[in-house]
Amino acid sequence: VFLFAFLILNFSLASAQDRPARVQLDCREGIGLLPNMWRGMTLQTGDLPEQMTLRTVSLGPEPVSHAWTMWRRGGSYDWKPLDRALDQLQARRVEVVLVLPVSQYEDVHWTELVTETVRHVGKRVSLFEFRASDNADLERYLEYYETGVWAVHQLGLNVHVGGPGLDWASEGVEALIRRSSERNLPFHTVTWQVSVQDADDLRRSIDVVSQLTNQYPLDRMPNHLITRWDAEQSDFGVGMSALMRVMTTDVRAICLADTTDVAGWTAMKGLNPLSGVRLPVVIQAPDGDVSGVAQLDHDTVLAIFWHAREDGKTPITLTFSGLPLGDRVRVEQLRLTGENDHLKPVFSETRPTSEPMSVDFVLTGDAVTAVRLVVE
Repeated sequence: VFLFAFLILNFSLASAQDRPARVQLDCREGIGLLPNMWRGMTLQTGDLPEQMTLRTVSLGPEPVSHAWTMWRRGGSYDWKPLDRALDQLQARRVEVVLVLPVSQYEDVHWTELVTETVRHVGKRVSLFEFRASDNADLERYLEYYETGVWAVHQLGLNVHVGGPGLDWASEGVEALIRRSSERNLPFHTVTWQVSVQDADDLRRSIDVVSQLTNQYPLDRMPNHLITRWDAEQSDFGVGMSALMRVMTTDVRAICLADTTDVAGWTAMKGLNPLSGVRLPVVIQAPDGDVSGVAQLDHDTVLAIFWHAREDGKTPITLTFSGLPLGDRVRVEQLRLTGENDHLKPVFSETRPTSEPMSVDFVLTGDAVTAVRLVVE
């Protein structure tokens, strides 16, 4: 009876976690700098999250709509909310994509509204996105885009324009690319949105849009920019994998919808410490559910890992080779869960330097795990 119970207990423990995985990390082989185009967010104000280093902000359309509404009511443009947001973003050296909301109805003031807005903000904006509403008449949007971008062009300010800011699979993205090609319109950046359900969704959208821009002859190849993505229908493991799979693309920026998207926000938070030289990571995981990325920054190695399944639990042996020279190494393990805002320390110890050096830990699907080595 005792032997039977012992076997049952061991079977239960083994089935509660995945088979062990081995990870090899070579600190001698840098494979390029980690890009920062994923450090983007969609905001309605200039209030940036303190915990995140952002490079790009898609701003609006509320500040612009407010200024336009005040003017339509017979008063003057109220630029205060827009100016306040732009000043805050400029102080943080953030690249701004300003959304100009295209009406789905007839608007006899359209050209004047666009002209006055662009003239007012001047060079504080990197891109003016003429954004279509989801239920807009497509032909009307294309007409408004055409008259709007020519009005901007005539100001002689050498500003960049683009659109449509619709879902990547919608016909509106192709329609704007085709119209810009046929009529030789100013078109510097194609923008779109992605709802991530699978880890390949971001990469797939970039590939599809790239095919479209190659299909239609344009005077200049437009930049690619995702002005809104969310991972609300997935978990943060999928969100992180989705971001990592676009690191080798030429997309200009990827902007997360907002901080209420727990999966997307946690994915960005998990990758936020990365900024140095990317290191090759070889993962031997029998179930293929373990993903990771690593960097070398001077004498510090940081490796971040996440699980593809929320219920995953995988023992990992992580082996470092080619560590920077030093007598001792401080080994730290940190975790980031979907409910917390920063990496929290799990343990820290100092060891004599060895070649190679191994670290064992258990990766669970409810948290991102980071291992940091600091050579002393």
